[in-house]
Amino acid sequence: MALSEPARTAQDAADSIGCELGAIVKSLVFRIDGAAVLALVAGDRRCDTKTL
Repeated sequence: MALSEPARTAQDAADSIGCELGAIVKSLVFRIDGAAVLALVAGDRRCDTKTL
């Protein structure tokens, strides 16, 4: 699905398409020990960076 306008937050994306926040997936990229790590997190959850 493509949004007509950029969504700066998961809530913006959910509002734009008319769904619950938890139905949105956030893709978060971290650099850990020199490697890129992709975390996919439900829109209504936070990523615990200590567990990565």
